[in-house]
Amino acid sequence: MAKTNLEQTKGKIKLVGRVKGIGNDNSKKEGFTKSDKQFKSLQFFLETSAVNQVRVELFGMEREEVVAYSSKAKQSKKVPWKNRKNDLGDYKVLGTGCYLEVDPNDSSKKLRMVLPEFDAVEYIKANLKDGDVVRVNGEIDFQEYVNKQGKTVSSKKFIIKSITKLDEKLDFNSPEFKEESKFEHEIIISDVMLDDENKRLHVNAKTIKYGGDIVDTSFTVDTFQYPKLAGNMTKRFGFGDFIKVYGLVINSVILKEAEESLDDAPVSDDDWGGDEEIQKDFENNYMKDYIQELQIISVDSSTYEPKKYKEEDLISEDEDAFNGDVKGGAKTGGDDFSDDDEDGEGLDELPFE
Repeated sequence: MAKTNLEQTKGKIKLVGRVKGIGNDNSKKEGFTKSDKQFKSLQFFLETSAVNQVRVELFGMEREEVVAYSSKAKQSKKVPWKNRKNDLGDYKVLGTGCYLEVDPNDSSKKLRMVLPEFDAVEYIKANLKDGDVVRVNGEIDFQEYVNKQGKTVSSKKFIIKSITKLDEKLDFNSPEFKEESKFEHEIIISDVMLDDENKRLHVNAKTIKYGGDIVDTSFTVDTFQYPKLAGNMTKRFGFGDFIKVYGLVINSVILKEAEESLDDAPVSDDDWGGDEEIQKDFENNYMKDYIQELQIISVDSSTYEPKKYKEEDLISEDEDAFNGDVKGGAKTGGDDFSDDDEDGEGLDELPFE
């Protein structure tokens, strides 16, 4: 659903990690679109910690023309696709920023290359290998599609806008290591739902893409770590509220020890005796717990606009909206979404204490 009078909700991602999977044959794909335009795409993972890895990607296709910008003239112009690699003087073609090779004129710097996405796919693939440490700045592409069962499914892609190779190693086990896998994004609230069992507040939201397409997505808040933040969201957020949020991009596999082990197994009549401890070294006694979420840990309270949008602004007649005030009360005043609660003041009134 596209509504051209709506302002785009913007966001960013910042990731630092080890490259994984770019050496695979299927990391780069080529083909043709339905309009018979050639495309190229690239996907690989960034290991941002010992347990977290984020898939980043880039997609580019042939165009009729590209845009070039002159910082001297402070204006842009369109350039035919076939001329995109020509010397354009003060004008530089806009695209994906790549800083992957040593600058031949200054070995302390990386060579700056700005390429259309179509060309950047080949350049990144040729100049990165598994194990390289990179910084990626980009954006989240929120999407919706109808699956084979006819159900509308939300998904998200982490798009590379610039990538820089870092001359450093990442030691995930070092006490000085600090993970960088974060995002910021403007969102429009649909509703919030509290999950006491998993200590999560689910923030269901809408994002507006360039062109006016509206996409439903969701975020979480860890109510154990950030009780005041979650409490304020629960009390204040309602349908149509606008705010900028900050948080962590989490895509982790956590190994949990299974509850039942050899010691718990029932005694069998076919007990041969012997030392069964050796069997435990070969026993798969762990369960995998997958965690995929955009976890909010802060908000910019100065951007908070209650009821900025009405239902008719964002949804069609065949959709329904749920008021996000899950406690059924009126919104409280003030703008303190912070979780820096001194001496625990204000925690007693939260619904999940």
